[in-house]
Amino acid sequence: MAGGIFKSRKTAAIIIVALISVFLVSLCGCAESTERRQAEYKSRWKEVMNEFEDRVAVDDEKAQKMIDDNETAGVIRLLGERIKNVWQVYDEIVVLYPPDDLRRLHALTLYYMTTVVDQLEAQNDLNEAIISGKPTEDLKTIADEAAQKSAFVIGQLALEIEKADIRLKSMEKPGPQVQEQQQGTTPSGNDGNDEE
Repeated sequence: MAGGIFKSRKTAAIIIVALISVFLVSLCGCAESTERRQAEYKSRWKEVMNEFEDRVAVDDEKAQKMIDDNETAGVIRLLGERIKNVWQVYDEIVVLYPPDDLRRLHALTLYYMTTVVDQLEAQNDLNEAIISGKPTEDLKTIADEAAQKSAFVIGQLALEIEKADIRLKSMEKPGPQVQEQQQGTTPSGNDGNDEE
């Protein structure tokens, strides 16, 4: 009988050691998996946002030229295209699955994209009213408020980007586009104060 008990204790000890080993391996694997997921998320997020910023810079140049040439109808078309692009970026971000520590960054990015769309739509409504000769005072207020909301959200997003230790191309050498967005101008380079 003593041999039977010894065998079962030996078997139990082997099982316990095996379980502990599996637990430790899985624990190490989880940490590695989390680090990998974090790196993959940051890399893809950064790629999408850098492409977005590149597009914004090109569009801003086009918009400024149109504004200088008093082509408000062209600005409206350009902002319509920008809205479609922002939703495409939103769709690219929304499918990313962030690790727990990057969820706030993820949520703020999506919210920022939504505020940019609100801002562009408000600016377009104002531009259309200007072209048609309709009253613009209320629309200007709406556009200004949308720009302020977007500026607030970009400030919050910038803090999360910093916490996540992500460097976008625009952050490497602050240029007018970053400064304009931080000051609350629209992504078209117009702060909503120019009634053309």
